[in-house]
Amino acid sequence: MPELMRECIELGVSTAADPSKTIAFMTETTKRSELTKRLVVAKWASSWAARSIPAERLGSLEVLEALLQKMDRLKALGTSAIHGEYKKMGIQVDPAWGAQELHERLKDAVIWEHLPMEELHRECMKRGVAANDVWAEYRSAGGSDPMSRGPGLLGKIPGPKSWRPGGAETWRPGDQFTSKPSGPSHLRHTGLFGAGKEPGRAGIAGTGLGRKPGAIPKPFSGSINRPFGTSGGLGIFKSNAPDATRLGAKASGAPPLKVAGAGASKNGDDARRVMVGRLFENARLREWEAQGIPVMRLGEPKKAIQLIETVDQMGLRELMDWYKNTGFPDEKGLERSAIAKLAKMVTVWEALSLTELENESKEQGLPPAEGGADDSKKMQLVEQLLINEQMKRWDAAGYQAFRIGNVNRVIQAIAQFGQWQRMSNAELRKTYADAGMPHSDVVDREEVLKTLKTVLVWEMMPLDELESDCLERKLSIDVDSASSTDHKRLELAHRLRVDMSVNMDKEMYESKGIPVEALGTLAASYVFEQFRRIEEAEEEEVHEWYKAAGFPKERGMKRNDIAELWKQVSIWSCLPPRELRSKCEHRGVSLPSAARAAGGDLLEEQRENLVYELLLAERMDAWEARGFPARRMGGPEPILNAVAQYESFLDYDEEKLQKVYTDVGLPNAEATDRSRTLELLKQILIWELMPEKELARECEERRIPASDRGRDKAPESEEERHADLLQKLKVDLRVNLNKSWYEAKGIPMARLDSMRVLQVADQLDAFQSMGNEQLKTEYLQAGLPREAVLERSFLLDTLRKVVIWEAMPLQELQRDCLERKLPIHAATPSNSQRDKESELVRRLIIDLCVDLQRSAYEQQGIPVDRLGTLQTARVAAQFDKLEVMNIQKLLDTQEEMGLPVVNSTTREELLARLQLVTVWEALPVVELRVECNDRTVSTVGQPIGAGEEEEREFLQDVLKLDLFMPTFRMLGLPMQQLKTFRGAAKVSREWTKIDAMSDAELARRYADLGLSPQYLIARELRERLKKVAVFIEMPSRDLQQECIAKRVFFYGHESERPPP
Repeated sequence: MPELMRECIELGVSTAADPSKTIAFMTETTKRSELTKRLVVAKWASSWAARSIPAERLGSLEVLEALLQKMDRLKALGTSAIHGEYKKMGIQVDPAWGAQELHERLKDAVIWEHLPMEELHRECMKRGVAANDVWAEYRSAGGSDPMSRGPGLLGKIPGPKSWRPGGAETWRPGDQFTSKPSGPSHLRHTGLFGAGKEPGRAGIAGTGLGRKPGAIPKPFSGSINRPFGTSGGLGIFKSNAPDATRLGAKASGAPPLKVAGAGASKNGDDARRVMVGRLFENARLREWEAQGIPVMRLGEPKKAIQLIETVDQMGLRELMDWYKNTGFPDEKGLERSAIAKLAKMVTVWEALSLTELENESKEQGLPPAEGGADDSKKMQLVEQLLINEQMKRWDAAGYQAFRIGNVNRVIQAIAQFGQWQRMSNAELRKTYADAGMPHSDVVDREEVLKTLKTVLVWEMMPLDELESDCLERKLSIDVDSASSTDHKRLELAHRLRVDMSVNMDKEMYESKGIPVEALGTLAASYVFEQFRRIEEAEEEEVHEWYKAAGFPKERGMKRNDIAELWKQVSIWSCLPPRELRSKCEHRGVSLPSAARAAGGDLLEEQRENLVYELLLAERMDAWEARGFPARRMGGPEPILNAVAQYESFLDYDEEKLQKVYTDVGLPNAEATDRSRTLELLKQILIWELMPEKELARECEERRIPASDRGRDKAPESEEERHADLLQKLKVDLRVNLNKSWYEAKGIPMARLDSMRVLQVADQLDAFQSMGNEQLKTEYLQAGLPREAVLERSFLLDTLRKVVIWEAMPLQELQRDCLERKLPIHAATPSNSQRDKESELVRRLIIDLCVDLQRSAYEQQGIPVDRLGTLQTARVAAQFDKLEVMNIQKLLDTQEEMGLPVVNSTTREELLARLQLVTVWEALPVVELRVECNDRTVSTVGQPIGAGEEEEREFLQDVLKLDLFMPTFRMLGLPMQQLKTFRGAAKVSREWTKIDAMSDAELARRYADLGLSPQYLIARELRERLKKVAVFIEMPSRDLQQECIAKRVFFYGHESERPPP
C-alpha cells in the first residue's frame, strides 16, 4: 500500500477521498482498488484522449475496457460488416458516406452506447437534442443503468499534475440543461422534438448560404425556362408521390425506434437506444445543414430525414433526368453527389412553409417574391434559391457566375464549355489557337480548357466587371466613348485575353527581344505582330523602309540588320512615355523641354521625334564602328552625307577612284591599294563635313598648331577658319603618308608638326638647289662661323640643323637645350612664345658655333668646357674686341671694368689681365672655386650662408685681389687695412683723383668733410684726404679697432655707415 501511495504522488494522482465516498472508511482492499483505478486512468488518459474516447465520462474501467475492445473489433471490420453493425443499432446509413465516414459515425454511436445514462442525457442536452422526456420516463420507471457499474471512473479526468477526484459538472439528473449550446444561432434550442426552438435563422455555418442581404457580389438576373413537373414544383415529389410517413417507412430498413415511456425496461436499454438514435439523427441533420440543406427549418427531424433519404434512394439516371428537366445544361464531370445535394435542397425548400422559405431567401440576400398566391410565391422563391445555389456552384467551378450576374449568360458559358470538353485534342487545340492563345504542343488539355474557360467568362462579363479586371491587371479601360456598351465590353475582354496570352508566353516574347515589362502586355502583343510582319516582309520592302527613314543605302547593311532596326523602332514606338524617356536618357538622346516632364503622355509628334532620335543613335553607333566619327559631325545631315558619299566611292571603278584621290592632293595614287585609297578619301570626306570646332580639336589631337609662324593675319570668318583648318589637316595627312621620305631627309617627324615638316622640307629642297656660293652666303647669314674649308655637305648638314631648330616648337627646343646643357629660361621674362622660341634657337646656334670653333677658342685661352658654349661665345666676342684695341683703349677698358690703372703697364700685360678677368666674370661659381684652389687663393672671410650670386662676387673679388696685389702695393695702398679688391680699387681711383686736385680743390674737399683746412698746407690736406679714403673702405671691424687705438669715441651701427 505505501508503494502504491508513493506511485500516486509521483504521477500527481490524488490520494484524497471522493466527496461521494469516504475513503477513510474503506477497507484496505477497497482503497487499493480505488488507487489502482486512479493510476490506470492517469497513465492512459492521454492515449484515450488521442482516440477521442471520453474516459472520464464512462462509468467504470470495466465499461472502458469493453468500449476499447469493441472499437478495436470494429476497426478491423470491412464495409459490409460495418453496414451490419449499423443495422443492428437501428441506424440508417447515408449512401454518400465513404468507408472512413462509416467508421467515424459508428465510433461515435458505440461511445454513446457505453456512456452512463446520466452522461448520455448530458450529451443530448449539450448537442441540443431533446431527451428530457426519455430521461423522465427512465427515472420515473426506476430504471437501472448497466453502464453505471461500481464507483465509476471518478468523474472528469484532468491532467496528471492537477487531477482530483470528482467532476467539474454540477448537473444532476432532473435538472434543466442550462449550459450555453455551441454552434450556429439557428440551432440554439433546447429540443428539436417538441421542446421548441428559437425563432429566426442567422445562417448556416460553413456553407456561405447565410449571407446578409447584399452579401452576394452582384444580384443575378434572368430566369430559365424549364419544366417543373405537373404539380408546379421541381419534380422531386409529384402529385402521386407517397406521403412522408410512407416514404419514411420505405426509406428505413431498420425497425422503428421505440420511445422509452411507460413500462420502459428498468435496465434502460430502450431509453439508451432512443437517446443514441436521436443523437445520431441530430448528427446527420447537422451534417446536412453544414452542406447547406436547411433541414433544421422544417422543425421535424423525422420528416427531414425521410425527405433526404428519399433522394438518396434515387438512381443516377433518375437524378440526371430530374436535373435535365430543370433546364440546366449538361455538365461533364457533374457527380451524383452534387445533383443529389441539389435535389435534397429543392426537396426541403418545397417542404418549407412560405415564411421559412422567405427567411431562407432573405438570409441568402435574394429579393422577396413578387405578388400573387402563396404557391406562386413559393415557386418563385424555390426557383430563386435553386438558381442561387447553382450560381454558387458555378462560381466555385470557375465560371465567376456572380460577377457575370446573368444566369442565362452563365448557362450559355457552361453549354459552350461543355462543347469544348467533348472536342478531340486536335479540335481543342485549334479552338485554343483561334482564341489567340500561344500555341504549344506541351500544354496540357486541362490547362487549355482552363484558359478557354477564363476567356469565355470574360466574354460573358458585364462592362463594369471587365473594367475592374482590366484595372487590376493595369490595363487601359479607355475605349471610344461613341462605341456601344457591347463593343466596349468585347474590346475589354479582348484586352484581357491578350494580356493573359502574353503573360502565358512571356518567355517566348522575351526571347525575341520584346520587353514585356516595359511595354505592357497589350503593346507587347502589338509589337509581336509587327515582328511577324517584318520577318515575313520581302527584302525589297525592308530596304525600302530603311530608305524611307532617311538613311542612305549601305552596302554592308543586310536584310536582317535592317529588320532588327525595324523591330527596335516597333518597340520604341509602343513604349510608355516614362519608359521612352528613360530609354532616351540611357542612350544619350537629348529630350526637348516639351517632352522632358517626368509624367504625362507624349504628343504623337514628340514620340515620333524621340523614336527617330533613338534610331539615329543606333545608326550613329554603327557608323562609329565603321570609322565615321558620327557624333562629332554636328548633326545628322553631315554624317548622312558622308556615308552616302562614301557609299558612292565604293561604286567607283579604279580609274575614277584614282582621279578623286589625286584631285584632293594625296600623293602616290598608283602605289596605294584600293582599300587604303578608300580609307584616305573617307578621312578627307569626314574633315570636309566636320564643323569648325571639331576640326580644331582634330588639329589639336594631331599636334597641328592653330596659328602659323610669320602669318600676318589670321582668318576671321567661320568659313575661312574652316578652310584653313581643313588645309592643315590635309597637309598633315600628306606628310604622314610620305613619312619615310621626310625621315630620309633627316627631318625628325616625331618632333615637328606636319606644317613645319613641310616648311623644313621645302627649305631643304631650296638649299639643295642652290650653288655653293649662295649656300655659303646662307650659312653666314644664319650667324654661323666662317671656316677655312666649307664643304657643301657640311654647309647643308649645318643649315639643316638650324632650319629644324627654327621650325621646332618650344617644348622640343627646350629638350634640345637641356640635352646640350643650355639654360631654357629667358634672361628677361617674355610673354610671347615666339620670342621664347627665338631665344632658344639663338642659344642652340651659338652652341653649334662654339662647337665648330672649339679648338680655336681653346688656343686663345678660353676654357670652353668650363665656361659652357654660351659664355664661351660671349667671352670670345670680348676677346675679339680686346685684340684690336691699342694700349690707350685697353687702359680705358681696364678703368671701365673697375680695375687699377698703371700707365707703365705694357699692352701685352694689359691684354692678358683683361682677358683673364673677362674669363673669371663668365665662369660659374663651381669653376671659380676650382680657380681659387688652382691659384692657392684663400677664401677665408666668405660670408656664411651666402647665396650663389654673393658667393660669385666674393670669389671674383679674391681672385682679382690676388691678381692686382702687386699693382696696389706699387701704388702705395695700405693693403693691410684694405682687405678686398673692390675697396682697394676704389681707394686707388680716389687717390688718383686726390693727386690730380689743385690746392683750392683740396681745401674745398676737406671742408666738405666738416673739417677746417685753415693753417693746413696742400700736402697735409692731400695726406689726410687719402687716409679718409682708406677709412671709408676699411672693414667696419678694423675701423672700430683703429678708433679704439686712436682713443676716438664712436657710436652708431654698421647699417648707418654710408655706402662706400
